[in-house]
Amino acid sequence: MKRVFVLCFILSGLLSIKSWGQSRSVLKGAVYDGKTQEPVAEANIVVVGTSLGDVSNFNGQFFIKGVPPGKQRVRVSLLGYKTKELVLEFQRSSVVEVRVELDEDIAVRFGEIVISANRMSTYPQIRISHDEISNTRVKDVGEFIRTIPGGSAIRKGGIALDPVLHGFRQDQLNVMVDGGMHVWGACPNRMDPPTAHIQAEDLEKVEILGGPFSVRFGPTLGGIINLVMDRSERFAKFGLNAVANAGYESNWNGRRGRLSVSSGTRLADIYISGGLKDYGSYKAGDGSTINGGFDVKDYSLKLGLNPGEDSRIQATNRASFMRDVYYPALPMDAYVDDTHMYGLDVASNLHFLTVTQVSAKIYGSFVHHIMGNQWKPTFSIQHAITDVKSNTYGARIELSSKLSSRSTVYVGMDGYENYKSGDRRRNMVSGPLAGKSFVDTVWQDAHLKDIGVFAEAHAAVSPVVTALLGVRLDAVSSSVDRPVSLFNTSFAQSLRGSELNPSGTAGFMWSLSDKCLIQAALGLGSRTADISERYINLLPVGRDNYDYLGSPSLKPEQNLQLELSTDLQSEFAELSASAFASIVSNYISAKLITTIKPVTPGVYGVKQFYNVSNAHIAGAGFSATFPLNRPLQVSVKGFYTYGQNMDLHEPLPEIPPLEGDVNLFYRMKDIESWIMLGSRFVAPQNRISTSFQEARTPGFAVFSVEAGKKVIRYFTLSFRVTNIFNKAYYEHLNRINKLTGSPILEPGRSVDVNVSINY
Repeated sequence: MKRVFVLCFILSGLLSIKSWGQSRSVLKGAVYDGKTQEPVAEANIVVVGTSLGDVSNFNGQFFIKGVPPGKQRVRVSLLGYKTKELVLEFQRSSVVEVRVELDEDIAVRFGEIVISANRMSTYPQIRISHDEISNTRVKDVGEFIRTIPGGSAIRKGGIALDPVLHGFRQDQLNVMVDGGMHVWGACPNRMDPPTAHIQAEDLEKVEILGGPFSVRFGPTLGGIINLVMDRSERFAKFGLNAVANAGYESNWNGRRGRLSVSSGTRLADIYISGGLKDYGSYKAGDGSTINGGFDVKDYSLKLGLNPGEDSRIQATNRASFMRDVYYPALPMDAYVDDTHMYGLDVASNLHFLTVTQVSAKIYGSFVHHIMGNQWKPTFSIQHAITDVKSNTYGARIELSSKLSSRSTVYVGMDGYENYKSGDRRRNMVSGPLAGKSFVDTVWQDAHLKDIGVFAEAHAAVSPVVTALLGVRLDAVSSSVDRPVSLFNTSFAQSLRGSELNPSGTAGFMWSLSDKCLIQAALGLGSRTADISERYINLLPVGRDNYDYLGSPSLKPEQNLQLELSTDLQSEFAELSASAFASIVSNYISAKLITTIKPVTPGVYGVKQFYNVSNAHIAGAGFSATFPLNRPLQVSVKGFYTYGQNMDLHEPLPEIPPLEGDVNLFYRMKDIESWIMLGSRFVAPQNRISTSFQEARTPGFAVFSVEAGKKVIRYFTLSFRVTNIFNKAYYEHLNRINKLTGSPILEPGRSVDVNVSINY
């Protein structure tokens, strides 16, 4: 499989070695704030309809080579400013120089988007746009994380895949909504990870920051995933926009629909969105049926007020309702999963000393989850139902201070409280215990609180070097209101805990030239043990077949991570590469204990969470894009992750193998039609954790095709065929099917058709 990666890379390189001609031109210039006339850094400049582009430096300057002759549309955009388009005329072998002035967009500047995510940002980041998400037609956010370099996800059913990034998983990742809102699921088996409460179709973009390289957005161990919800556009006068989508996916007999409407004036605006999905079981490549059906309905509402030129108030309400969600890898299926999220954002520009902006957020998220075993074989032995809740309250405030045109300092504080409650009820219907009933306390009414303060500075230390420095301190406390007798007896002295967790980061970005960038970052991130790891009460929540027991006295994990990355651009290719190495102390794992008997029928015993003194995680990846000619380009990506438990001298569990993809993209001349041929290659995974009952997994290759066309002005038709050759395969992170004893197979060939109306 490794030879396939090398062959694909060489082939793409050979295809790209062709004459670009001597008739292409150069575009150079600078971007300025239209009000202050100061240079604007990190603005995105693209030649529309081509792969050509650049990002402005701290002097606002940009430089683009290889522009074709004739009239070209040039788009300049940056968060917080209105996008500007220019129509420029290029003669053969000419140099065109422009000055671009951007106007502030208050509605965007004071929205929840808080992570700048373009290629030249100080942190190493990935940004996924709404168009990319829409074209992929994923069923949930976790499924989309699989498509990015270093991203993967744990499949337990047809939906709600649990993201993994660079080998970090679950609460090792800081998943947030709109730059600071948190929602934690109620299910102890993570049927509802944070990403499951947001529908991919309702996202404006996804911003991903691997590693503990920012301190502004809460405690972070392995990375940040920021889910930015769609919002109303800015209206200078009364306006109305509407987008409707409808689609069908053949393999699942899956139907979906969505309608979004935004309207407003200069003073106020509103955004309303709602959708539904109804999917059944799917067939794998070998013809077997995987019971992964689900039914989801959701809505979003955002109300915005602009009381002044420099201020904005925004209220958000979001809800999702999941019904009859099947999980073949878990002992139960979900009957109900209801989520309600409320948020209020206030922001204003200031002119007090050096303080330029203040923003504040308060929010609450509420999850109610009911699951049972009615559709499982164990229903003939016992009738079990679990009814649990997870409520989260939080707030955030931040001040930004612009010390100069090339340096900004952010200071602030944030905090949250997560409260989980609920019980499992079991009625025995056969066997020696027939007729008896049991009530198992799941969460013991547990509380986890975190209050943090932070300061982070971004500054240009020279014309070509930008530096970042950040520090953070979190005060964490935990407790239970309704401890069970086992915890009262075994952990009476540690049921209440408190800790102080430091974090810090330092990094720099070095522009060797207009087309060569080097980044380096060093971060120390801390993560407190979550409620499940502290207080779970004998439930089979792991990948192996054991009841798990919490440990209230767990130490916080700490990740010391170094990452290096580089970006190169030329007329013939865009290349990027990165590598990281982490030392994770007090890594939280689980070990077998024999002093306590399990309570779940059929499990092998009991495991308890504990701290591994030392674990190592490292990885490296690359991506390359070759524009073969103006409408055609080839892209190649690959990533490898390594994880090792240094105490047990064995690999860490749930580490994905070497993987990559090769895509060929063609956009028609009218730029309203496109087609992409995709391929994904995954190597075998032979590095497995025997203590977690992992098995070796074979490699595979799958192929897809997708295309779309704007038929008329407002009407777009697209289709996608996945797993073209109907391959029977599974990912290394797929959990074991409880019925077959084998990993859950991925869907076989499927045809997806989508219709979109954008008015």
